[in-house]
Amino acid sequence: MEQHVTVDDTAYAPEKTPPANSPLLDAPVDAAPAEPAKKVRVVCLDVFRGITIFTMIFVNLGGGGLEPFDHVDWNGLRPADCVFPCFAWIMGVTMNIGMASHAKKGTAPWKILFDSLVRSIKLFLLGLLVNDFRNLKTGRITGVLQSFGFAFFTVTLAIVLGLYCKSESRPWQHRVVEGFFMAAVVATNLVLTFYLPVPGCPTGYIGAEIDGCGGGSHYYIDVHLFTKEHMYRSGEQNDPEGFLNWLMVAAIAYIGYVVGGFFLHAKAWTIKGAILGGSGLVLGVVGWGLAGFEIDGGPIPINKKMWSLSFVVVVSGLANLVLGLLYVAVDKVAFWKGTPFMQAGMNAIALYVGHAVMGDHVPFGWDRDYGSKTQNTLSNLGGACAWVLVAVWMHKKKIYITV
Repeated sequence: MEQHVTVDDTAYAPEKTPPANSPLLDAPVDAAPAEPAKKVRVVCLDVFRGITIFTMIFVNLGGGGLEPFDHVDWNGLRPADCVFPCFAWIMGVTMNIGMASHAKKGTAPWKILFDSLVRSIKLFLLGLLVNDFRNLKTGRITGVLQSFGFAFFTVTLAIVLGLYCKSESRPWQHRVVEGFFMAAVVATNLVLTFYLPVPGCPTGYIGAEIDGCGGGSHYYIDVHLFTKEHMYRSGEQNDPEGFLNWLMVAAIAYIGYVVGGFFLHAKAWTIKGAILGGSGLVLGVVGWGLAGFEIDGGPIPINKKMWSLSFVVVVSGLANLVLGLLYVAVDKVAFWKGTPFMQAGMNAIALYVGHAVMGDHVPFGWDRDYGSKTQNTLSNLGGACAWVLVAVWMHKKKIYITV
C-alpha cells in the first residue's frame, strides 16, 4: 500500500523488467495514483478493484435480497462469495509493482520485510477499528483487513526468503524457494483441516450439520486461538475470517502475485491476454476438479466460509478471466475508460472503511427491509453508488487515502 487504495500498490507496470538479482516488493492493500516517470498505468487493475469494492458494499448493505448477492450457506459459489478473494488476488498482482519499486531503489530484503510488517500491523489495527473493537473482553479479533495484513506479510516473507536464496547460476532458485514456502502454507491448512483430531467431532469433518462441529478443525483452532468471545458472532459458528482461512488468503494472494508477474512484464497485448485467459481456464478446471467437478460436494468442496483449496483455485481462475476481459476493454481497445469504477478502485480502502463505519447513515444506508426486492435493490444500489460518488469526488480533488 504505497500509493493507491485497496489491495495493492499502484497500478503502474514497470516499463523495463527489473534486474534478476534485485530485491522486489512492497504493495499494500491499496495505493494512490502517482505519476512516476517511465511507467505505464494498468488501468484495468483499478477498474477491477473498483468493481469489487462496489459489489462488496452492495452485498454488505443487503444485496437487494437477491440470491446471487447473498453468500452461500455452506458449499457452493455465488458472485457474493468471490468479492473478498478477488481483493486478495488483486493485492497479489500489484505486489509485483511494489517489488519493482524496491528493485529500482536497491532496498535490502530485510527492509522490505520490515516495511511489510509495519503495513500489516496497520491493516490489522484498521480491521479492529472496522470491527468497532471497544470491548477487550468481547471485541472480534478476526476480520477482512486482518486477513489481508496476515496474507501480505506471509507472501512478502516468501518472496524475501527467495531473495536471500538467489543464485546467478540458478536464476530460478528463488522462485522455487518462495513456491515451496507457500506450498507449505497451503499444506498446513490441509493437514490441520483434514487430520487434526477435534474432540467430539469426526476427524476431517468439513460439514455444518453436526452440532458443535461446524467447520471442524477451523472452529476448534479459532476457539483456542481467539476464544469464542472474540470470534464472529461470539463464536456461535465457524468464523469466515478465522486463522486457517488467513492461510488461504495468503495462497490466493500468491497466485495473483505469480500470474500478475507474467502479465505485467509481458510485452505484447496478445501475450498478456493469453496469460490471463489460459491460466484462468486452467485454474478453473483444476479447482473444480478438486471438488470432484461438483458444485456442492466432492473431495474438497468449494466452500467460501472455510476458504477451501478448491474455492481459492476456482476464484483465482475467475479473477484471471475478469482481469483479462477488463484489460482488453480498458487498456487495449479502450472503448471504456473505466469510469466510475476506476476512481473507486483508487480509493478502495477509504470506501471499505467508510461504508463499514457509516453504512447505516443516510445517504449511504437506508431502511433495509422494504418488503419488496425491487425497493431493497434500489436502496442498496443507492448506498453503493453514493460511495462511488465519494470516490469520484476524492479523485477530482486528488485525495487518495493509503495505509
